[in-house]
Amino acid sequence: MASQRNNAKCTVACEHCRLKKIKCDAMQPCKNCIKQSTQCHYASVTRRTRRTAVEINRQLMERLQRTEALLEAAGIGVSANNVSNGGQREGNAIPVNGQELHKIHTTDVEDDRDRLSTGRSPPYELDEVLPTLYTRNIESSLARSYTNVSESEQKPQQAISPIFNTDGVCTAPLSPSFTSTTAGQCSVHPISQVKNPTLHSSAMQVQSPALTSPPCDESSAEVEVHGSGSYLSICSDAVIEWVTERTGELGVSVSANSLSSVVTRSLKLHSPLDRIRMPEPDPNTAWKYTKAYFEEALYAALNTIHRTTFETRLRLSIEFGTVFDSDPAWYALRNVVYAFGSRIVIYKQSMLGNWAEAQKESWKYFENALSVHTELAYAASNVTAAQALLAMAYYVEGAGSPKLEYMLVSTALRLAQSKGLHMQPAPNWKISEFEINNRNWLFWSIYSYEKMISFRSGRPSAIDDDDISCQIPTVSPEGNPAKAEAFKQLVLHAQISSSIVKNLITAKARQKTPDQIVKTVQSLDRRLRRWYSDIPPDFKSDIPLRTTGLPDGIRIEHLAYSFFSYYGSLAAIHSVLAWPWNVPGLEKENDDAIREQIDASSKVVADASRNIILATKSITVDSEAPTWMTFHFPLVGMINLFLYILKFPDLESVPTDIGLIDMVAGYFGYREFCTSSEISLPFVRDIANWARAAVAKARGKQTASVPNTPLPANTPNTAIPDVDFYHEFGDLSEADLSFDFWPSFVPSLAHISSMGINGFLGGPEEF
Repeated sequence: MASQRNNAKCTVACEHCRLKKIKCDAMQPCKNCIKQSTQCHYASVTRRTRRTAVEINRQLMERLQRTEALLEAAGIGVSANNVSNGGQREGNAIPVNGQELHKIHTTDVEDDRDRLSTGRSPPYELDEVLPTLYTRNIESSLARSYTNVSESEQKPQQAISPIFNTDGVCTAPLSPSFTSTTAGQCSVHPISQVKNPTLHSSAMQVQSPALTSPPCDESSAEVEVHGSGSYLSICSDAVIEWVTERTGELGVSVSANSLSSVVTRSLKLHSPLDRIRMPEPDPNTAWKYTKAYFEEALYAALNTIHRTTFETRLRLSIEFGTVFDSDPAWYALRNVVYAFGSRIVIYKQSMLGNWAEAQKESWKYFENALSVHTELAYAASNVTAAQALLAMAYYVEGAGSPKLEYMLVSTALRLAQSKGLHMQPAPNWKISEFEINNRNWLFWSIYSYEKMISFRSGRPSAIDDDDISCQIPTVSPEGNPAKAEAFKQLVLHAQISSSIVKNLITAKARQKTPDQIVKTVQSLDRRLRRWYSDIPPDFKSDIPLRTTGLPDGIRIEHLAYSFFSYYGSLAAIHSVLAWPWNVPGLEKENDDAIREQIDASSKVVADASRNIILATKSITVDSEAPTWMTFHFPLVGMINLFLYILKFPDLESVPTDIGLIDMVAGYFGYREFCTSSEISLPFVRDIANWARAAVAKARGKQTASVPNTPLPANTPNTAIPDVDFYHEFGDLSEADLSFDFWPSFVPSLAHISSMGINGFLGGPEEF
């Protein structure tokens, strides 16, 4: 029996007979192979099993259900239990609310399910089902009139009627993903399970009526709130309504939803930590990563980790093993150094800069550090634990990491406060001057970073400045005077940021009268300008950002931070008055002084935004490029200049400003290219089109309002003195600033210098 089984004939010829095209007896081996003394080999045969109709239908149903779940997560479909039974459509009229839209969807899905239940396979692939389901009942209605936009604007509490274009795409700004009780605070309902928030044009882009739910819906697993000072305030209801009114574009909420989704998804982990920890690198690799961190990492220059102390302990750990590895804080600290170092080394080893691979491999070491987070926060620890948490926050500041820095730096801060780092040590503490300086340096490092995150997110700070008594250090831990000066300027700006948030953005500050807000804006403006003018020339730069002649230990990113933080803070201070939704009723203010300040603030915001956009040409995106440089400030400049164009679409500078928006959109394309397309932001591509639409609409109707109120007599010119943007860039064609040519970095703008703004309004005593 065994012999018969082994010599069973095959259903195909052997490879030799097939190649020679001769008859094969299908034996093993066959006669031809025996004669030719060649190895007889048969290709493996895979038998296809015939699937039953029930199995086919089951698989199709599963695929359809998974697709529906993804669409519902994207805000494009809702479950049947969310649809009321009331309301009928007449004839083929296009539905005017989300519920009727869902009825069409539900009916078509049920029809397809009935078809599947009969055992008949559909005459199309499931990939074709979705666009068919959504467009089948509306294609016959494209020629019919639809609800006027003005009617929907008169009823802000109701969903706006969906508008269909000739491609069958529905862009219905029903309710943005940021729903808020105020113009400034937004609740994000992310698309957590959809990789690309923008769908193909063949699919129907409709937001679910579920998005109109209250912002504090506890059933939502991922709700992230940003304050009015955040760039995400553009996604609030008030701003979307304002932008839609001026552009006539009804897809604003859909695009804003994509921005909120991209940002929200990046704020949390979406997969559990790997249970298997990354092994310790071998000694040579460990030293290589350590050297890369201390010599090339951006945040190593802040001296959060003292190099000599770290290397001494690492040497002991390598030589004696587990004797020195029992401390969770030390385990986290060295692994976050490995994460920094491996990200730099792996990226440099690839000729083209394998950005994605560098992020992936370095993340494994960061997971090691994050695995002991509980021990760092809740077990007995020393100052090293706060160092490790701060270093971990610095690591995820990189553009390729999940944005966990808000929680990490908050934990580091609480740990530092619990150990008294915010207080100046008394003599009876018996701490050496060296140790006091290190403690103060660590606390002010945490302070600066926490204030920066609070400022850019609009969230409350966890630090009360009145509780701090420790001094700002004047000597760096390694004795480098240049680093000490740069650190001092970093802290001083963080203190100004704290004042901006406290006096303009907090709930209490928003209760001020318009006159009080104007005085606050003037005072903060003077304080910020005085800080920037007092920075030594070696520690700041004009455009283009200086890359040579830098002090020892100072990098271009440090100059970029001073530049971006100055103009970003200017925009933040004056945007409170520049944009009408920040202070309700301010547009109707009849006080001439307030009206003049509103126009002046609008101009300051625009000038600051132009500076930020021009500086993007100096940005290099590598494996550790920080988010504040590659994402936050460029987006802030783009959004503010866009809003300025919408507010004053008839200004002479509008064509050049649109060109600058194209330029920053090109920068984001360059950023996407450098990150191996891992980071994409479709929202920025829409802004330039909206700006053009607003200008065309305003000029077509001749209804644009141009500010013609003269500035106060004591107000110096707030425009950038050395640059006339219109005459400097007015002769450039659109191609010079286009998206496609940006990655090549062919210079299309003149080198600009001396971009400072000198002087502004007088006002009350500074804060």
